[in-house]
Amino acid sequence: MQVFTVVIFLGACFAAAADWREIRDLVGGTETEIGRYPFIASLLFTSDLAVYSQKCVGAILNRRSVITKATCFWNDSPDTWRIRVGSSYANSGGQVHATLRIISHPELNPFYSENDVAILHAAVHFTFSDFVSAGSIAGRNYVIADDEPVWAVGWGRSSVSATPSELMRHIPMNYINMKECRSIYVTWAMYPTDDMLCAALDQIDHRNECQGEQGGPVLHNNVIVGLTSWGLQCLYSEYPGISTRVSSYTPWIVANA
Repeated sequence: MQVFTVVIFLGACFAAAADWREIRDLVGGTETEIGRYPFIASLLFTSDLAVYSQKCVGAILNRRSVITKATCFWNDSPDTWRIRVGSSYANSGGQVHATLRIISHPELNPFYSENDVAILHAAVHFTFSDFVSAGSIAGRNYVIADDEPVWAVGWGRSSVSATPSELMRHIPMNYINMKECRSIYVTWAMYPTDDMLCAALDQIDHRNECQGEQGGPVLHNNVIVGLTSWGLQCLYSEYPGISTRVSSYTPWIVANA
């Protein structure tokens, strides 16, 4: 059931230690609405099978599937997660669907966030509309030029000390090549791989902001190029955020969606 678009982009681009479940905030940025990002999904978790609340973010691939990061789930059963689509709000509105299955990448290494990609299948197909539609994912040869703008989308806080916002937010960042990214993280003995993607905040305009919304898409020209995974950017603004590089997994995504 393939509805989503795979985008192949060749050459340079000239167009414009805590419990992981608590690391969930996209801090800073500005408020936005689902009409701008109709493929965004709020992923709701429950510990008691009674009350579900937003913990991770995903992106719609087709009428039954959502892509996100695999370490959101940590061997959870499907009935502990639900999928909210079609709403600008994390915990209200739109359509809420039970999760039929969770397909994590078979080579997931949760300790190093390697191969950190998963697909959720909804128990009932999504009803597409102006506020619910499939996103486009990067093809295998999709290339982003250094310092190109990318956007992270999810739910979070207007500032580190603020109460979490229920309204969707987005924040601009700049793409950083892996050589530069590794040189920054080597001081912490952290080594991002080629299957990851680095993006840094605009240090002039967003000194106190960070992006840490688990599993949420990183967008380049509205194409899903990354899935927010890990990084030190919420603690130290000079560190880029690390995402799963979608183009490294395009065949697996297409086969399992």
